[in-house]
Amino acid sequence: GEKIMSLRKRMGWSQEELAQKLGVSRQSVSKWESSTSIPDIQKIMALATLFGVSTDYLLRDELEEPVASVISNGVEHEGISAQADVPSTRAVVDALDMASDTKPVRFVTLDEAQEFLEAVKQASGLMALGVFLCVASPVVLLTLHVLSQFNYVDDIHATTLGLTVLLCMVAAGTGLCIMQNAKLSRFEYLSKEVLSLQYGVEAVVRRKQEATHTVHHMCITIGVVLCIVSAIPLFWHVYMVDYLGVDFSVSVMLLLIASAVFLFVKSTMVANSFSKLLQEEEYNPHEKLAKARISWLAPVYWLSVVAVYLIASFSTDAWNRTWAIWAVAGVLYPLIHIVVKKFTASTT
Repeated sequence: GEKIMSLRKRMGWSQEELAQKLGVSRQSVSKWESSTSIPDIQKIMALATLFGVSTDYLLRDELEEPVASVISNGVEHEGISAQADVPSTRAVVDALDMASDTKPVRFVTLDEAQEFLEAVKQASGLMALGVFLCVASPVVLLTLHVLSQFNYVDDIHATTLGLTVLLCMVAAGTGLCIMQNAKLSRFEYLSKEVLSLQYGVEAVVRRKQEATHTVHHMCITIGVVLCIVSAIPLFWHVYMVDYLGVDFSVSVMLLLIASAVFLFVKSTMVANSFSKLLQEEEYNPHEKLAKARISWLAPVYWLSVVAVYLIASFSTDAWNRTWAIWAVAGVLYPLIHIVVKKFTASTT
């Protein structure tokens, strides 16, 4: 797409003029240049002839060659540089070479890649909302408990209503996560199999990745800031005069943490979708094999945490303290993941 746009501009043609020369619509040229679609082989050959370049140049990444002299409107254009800044497929080729003896290669077309990226973009918001609801589920119960202390609501009614809302929020959040996981399950092969991308797909994915780079880092930064300032309500309760009590402080803290987790989940899902297609970071072929061996860990671990949290909360009625189970579980999970991963690798 970048090469077509660069060559068209060097020739001094508009998208409409290029479209007329090729017998296509201006919208088709626009889609080629934005990499939302790829011309068929006949149009690629026509483009190569029109621009005086080889089809190899149009198809391959990081291939530099001078453009032959081209006659346009009676004027000869010579020595036109055809180099374009298109990402290299070297990383993917290296990954395929490393994994060639372990797994078969799965071919991924542009349509598949775009469909996957769009599905993740839509699911990330709902998945993040589901996690937000689970983390923030005690807030209503704690708030009603504060109101009961000021006689705005009866204590029994406050507890009954609060627990009802808590369980409904957890159920809704869990349901959202399960539904979104089910929608994305058809793309599981992208995380498990070694991939080979159709020509031009890597450039499209990297361009989309770069477009979301700033937003991703902004979400992570805001999330980290929210996690840090979430301790402020507790400091106010301990060191300043707090007329609303610890329950209100914990409620504010949970809302801040839930908002941070929302940003983390949404931005990370989108960022990971690019890494999956490009087979980078933890999605390189060797990591895929290692993750496949411990795919059972995450669901077993977090379901156990939910069970421990609910049992501890109901048995002690200390909802203002049992929230710490989530914080401890979050800290311990990466350590447990590393230990289990190394143990599994050593036994295979």
